[in-house]
Amino acid sequence: MSNLCFVIMPFDEIFRDYYDTIYKPAIERSGLNPKRADDSSKAGIIMEDVLNFIHESSIIIADITLMKPNVIYEIGLAHAFEKKTIIVMPKSTQIPFDLSAHRVIKYDIVKPNWNISLANNLQDAIKQTITSSDDSSKYCFTKYNVDKEKRKAQTVEREQIMDAQNSVVPSLSESDAINLINEMRKVGNETNEIYNALIKNNVPEKWIKRKIFSL
Repeated sequence: MSNLCFVIMPFDEIFRDYYDTIYKPAIERSGLNPKRADDSSKAGIIMEDVLNFIHESSIIIADITLMKPNVIYEIGLAHAFEKKTIIVMPKSTQIPFDLSAHRVIKYDIVKPNWNISLANNLQDAIKQTITSSDDSSKYCFTKYNVDKEKRKAQTVEREQIMDAQNSVVPSLSESDAINLINEMRKVGNETNEIYNALIKNNVPEKWIKRKIFSL
């Protein structure tokens, strides 16, 4: 398992201070290597660093205090990578429904030594997350991928059945089928009636659909 822990948070100056004095020490005491998006020394697009950090991390910590768009977006990326995520937020804030399945730490800045309490809670949550077998962020995407594969398999099966049906030797030659279409149209038969008549004569469905609208 990677020892990287990526911290998603606003870039406001006060959060840089929170990171240096609360998040970073708590993560390091847990035996992990903390990283923030602006920790990279490389020149280039910052989102490339964000993607790399998220992909390589074993745990994500996300501070949603200000509900910043970049924070919510990066949490979505962490979910897509099926990463275990710890949400941090003020006690007075209501957690969004889509994030409610995750481990949540709430803090209250009006309480004495709130920063020490938050650091201790972070350290405990990291240890519990590392050892926990519960992975709610992974479940929803794994289930979606399984369902997606089932739908794909069902589609392939339907196509195979249709191809098998269309491979049946027709009882009418192509010219006879065309004549049947023309004769039925002359006497006023509807398209669905012509279609059914051709199907009964084992005319391939793909041929029927192609010819019935071209003649």
